Amino acid sequence: MAVQLTDLEQHFEAKIDRLKDCLELKRAAFSVAESRDILKEICRELDELDVLLEDCERQQKEEKEKLQEAKKLRDILQHQNETLEHIAANLPSRLPGNQMMAPRQPQMKSQSGSSVQSEREAARPQMNPQSLPSSEAPLVRKTGKKSLVNVPKIPYLTLDEFSEVPKYIKNRLSYDQVNMAVDELHKVMMAKYKILATPRSNLGEPAMKKYKTFKSQENEDTAGHHFFVDDDIRNFSRDLKVDPTCRSVLTVLRHCGRLRESRGGSIIRYIVVT
Repeated sequence: MAVQLTDLEQHFEAKIDRLKDCLELKRAAFSVAESRDILKEICRELDELDVLLEDCERQQKEEKEKLQEAKKLRDILQHQNETLEHIAANLPSRLPGNQMMAPRQPQMKSQSGSSVQSEREAARPQMNPQSLPSSEAPLVRKTGKKSLVNVPKIPYLTLDEFSEVPKYIKNRLSYDQVNMAVDELHKVMMAKYKILATPRSNLGEPAMKKYKTFKSQENEDTAGHHFFVDDDIRNFSRDLKVDPTCRSVLTVLRHCGRLRESRGGSIIRYIVVT
């Protein structure tokens, strides 16, 4: 741009010099015809200068408009960058990506020398395919004298999965509501299967009553799988209530393949899909 401005400056100076020469010639001319020719030359040079000035003004206007658009684009990109940095710094810990990057807990050694996971790790679903429950696998894992409940956790929904759920299914549910409900449902199943894992001789009368109820709810569809019913949510969750919002959450999880239903005996069994 600097070279172009220099060229224009030199061009205008040359034109001005020619005009000066024409004026000098006009004063030196002796005949009317010669004076008329000189004036015509001056008018032609002035017309050319007018055209050049109009082109300069037009280009200047276009450059100003481009500069304003560039400033707007810069502001938009800066705002977008700040938004992304804020999102990255405040990602919920329950998201699948954050969960995968969580550090592994150290293992504890039993007196017999075998490695036993801590209570906290035992509550988490095991990601090894060989350890996933099958139709023939027991629902309770026993290690030594202590039985550890091995309940698979319902995987969190991703943003893409949640966005693809039809509006009439999720209603006014938010993404966070669904994944927080997943945490509560895992607590419910942990409490239920902890009772089932306890030897019957160690159960008190209230726990034994629950034990028998759990067993009576099992059928062919639940064999080898973990499941819960509405009463389990009522009995073992403080934050999750069996209401329209909870129904919507369960419908979304079923739609996304996290749960499946088994009906019979006037109850609905929500089976965890593994």
